[in-house]
Amino acid sequence: MARLAPYLNCYPDAVFHMPGYVPEGISGRPHILPPAIDPLAPKNMAFAPDDAVYICEQFGIDVDRPLLCQVSRFDPWKDPLGVIDAYRLVKQEIPEIQLALVGSMATDDPEGWDYFNATVSHAGRRPGHPSPQQSQQRGRDRGQCLPVALRRGHPEVDPRGVSA
Repeated sequence: MARLAPYLNCYPDAVFHMPGYVPEGISGRPHILPPAIDPLAPKNMAFAPDDAVYICEQFGIDVDRPLLCQVSRFDPWKDPLGVIDAYRLVKQEIPEIQLALVGSMATDDPEGWDYFNATVSHAGRRPGHPSPQQSQQRGRDRGQCLPVALRRGHPEVDPRGVSA
């Protein structure tokens, strides 16, 4: 961080996420503003229980069974491959567990699709473990693929996420 100080010294103020990120020797005033979530953004809105059930059902998630879920980008830092491995371990003890990897593709992450494809591959590569069913169809056909995958205990992978 000390290498940044010369570039920051021409500014009267600088913003950092944590005090530990403030380099020594800057001449401006550091302001600490932790990352925040906008509770009013549409993606953070609360759902009525009936709406939440309806949405889960659209993705083949059985709300009466346990669910292991990760909501994040598809990138190495979020470790969806590790989540799949954890799901496999949990499934040995709790056979009815479901897995949902939920995320959107970031427009500022050109490697996102590569890592998504690596996640798809990891979900179904090893014999005797869940195998992906790629589906980019919408509506009735796609809705029927998910319950079939759930009955078989295999994850369903599509560009909007992985579920099982």
